Amino acid sequence: EIKQKLPIIEVNQGTIEYSSELESTESDEE
Repeated sequence: EIKQKLPIIEVNQGTIEYSSELESTESDEE
């Protein structure tokens, strides 16, 4: 997606959730 191309300011929120899902893929028990 273009989220990685957007500025860190906007990607900040998108990246946090995106990275959280990738790294919390196995720890996603919410």
